[in-house]
Amino acid sequence: MPFTVTRSEETSDAEFVEYSHKLLQQGRSLANLPRVPDPENPHRRWTGVFETHDEAQKFVDDLLERTVMTGWRIEPIVTEPSFGPFGPVLIELTRPSTGIYLSLHPLSLPMIREAFPDAKQAMTRVFIGSDIWSEYKTKHGTFSELVRELAPPLTGLRLDQLTEVGYAVIDARDHRTVEYVPPFGLTQSLLDDHASGRSGGRDSHPLRQSVNS
Repeated sequence: MPFTVTRSEETSDAEFVEYSHKLLQQGRSLANLPRVPDPENPHRRWTGVFETHDEAQKFVDDLLERTVMTGWRIEPIVTEPSFGPFGPVLIELTRPSTGIYLSLHPLSLPMIREAFPDAKQAMTRVFIGSDIWSEYKTKHGTFSELVRELAPPLTGLRLDQLTEVGYAVIDARDHRTVEYVPPFGLTQSLLDDHASGRSGGRDSHPLRQSVNS
């Protein structure tokens, strides 16, 4: 029986970055690996698949060595694993006094290049000055709309590809998620599980915060 490793649904996207780091350190490709919806947060993120309990336990032990976070636990898999990118794509938000920066997280760059070899990035970082951001909010719309415009040149992915793999904007100031689009495959996997009578896990509420600066 395969297993997965999860943590409480209050785990933030920033905290879960270490999970992806550890998978990468184990030699797994984040571009195409077996994954299941997180038993604690099935609408939000993927978790990895481990063939044995011992393999899953080693992953937990490695996580505990790398982080100060406790509460990781092993659960048997009750859904059919799928293969694909270990999204979402991560975008970092930093806020100097003169505006905001959006940057592609270094963990997402190799995943994009391997999973989408035709992707052509125009940039990996973009600065929006305070005056431009203020004008954009007045004339054009919200932070969500700004991200939808800037995420394709930041990642090299089309908007439909970004929707497929999902994306999260994490504020470097307080590590909160300020914008989130879940991987499309999570929704499809849960629909398949409900249609076949399998349980996909616990429902959850997205962690989200407004960008007001």
